[in-house]
Amino acid sequence: MARPRSAEHRGKKIATRPYGNGESINYGVGANWYFTESSGVRIDYTRRDNVDTKINTDVYSLSYTHRF
Repeated sequence: MARPRSAEHRGKKIATRPYGNGESINYGVGANWYFTESSGVRIDYTRRDNVDTKINTDVYSLSYTHRF
């Protein structure tokens, strides 16, 4: 396992790279809805389960899409 790099902020050392090897399991679901032939919205959910640090992340997004 690589040692984290560090930097100083206001006289204190801070890690600039997280501990662990960065392995994660990612999964999610999304859907598009077009309200005209070229304009629509997309909703998306993604879950990231970090294998080594046990810190999990949930990401929700809502996007406008346009077809050319």
